[in-house]
Amino acid sequence: DQQAAQERILYEKYMASLQKKMVTSQALLFPQTIELSPADSALVKELRAEFQELGFQFEDFGGNTIILNGIPADVQAANEKELLEELIEQYKNNLATLKLDKRENLARAMAKRLASKLQPRMSDLEMNSLVDKLFGCEVPNYTPGGQKTLVIMELGQLHELFQRG
Repeated sequence: DQQAAQERILYEKYMASLQKKMVTSQALLFPQTIELSPADSALVKELRAEFQELGFQFEDFGGNTIILNGIPADVQAANEKELLEELIEQYKNNLATLKLDKRENLARAMAKRLASKLQPRMSDLEMNSLVDKLFGCEVPNYTPGGQKTLVIMELGQLHELFQRG
C-alpha cells in the first residue's frame, strides 16, 4: 500500500526530527497570513515548539492570526494554509481517539496528511526507493495507526489469484 508505506516513512522521519530537534525549514517567498479559530489558535500556540521542530516558522500577528513564514523543507510549497488547517484537524482527531503525547500525535498527523497528498503514480525507480525506505524503518509492516503497509505473498498464492478470474 503506497500511501500506508509513505505514511510510515514520514512518521519515523518526523519522530526523529522531533527527538533530535533537527530543523529543516524553507522560507516562504510570500508569507501567509492565517486566521484561525480561537481554539485552533490556542492549540497552535501550545504546540509552537513542536511545530518549529518540524520546520514550521510562524509569528503571532495579533488575535487569532499568525503569519506563516516557513514550512518543513520536504513539504511542497502549495496552499500552506490548508496544510496547517488539515494538520490541526488531524491532531485534534488523534487527540479525541488516542492517548498520545504531543510530539507523537503531531508526527502522526503530519505523516497522515502529507502521505495522502503525495503522487498516486510512481516510476519503477520511485517504487524501489519507497520500498528501500520502508524496509529502513523500525516498524516497516504497519502505519502508526496499525494499517498494513505490505502483504508478502508466495508465488503459488499469487498464481491462484490470477487463476480464479
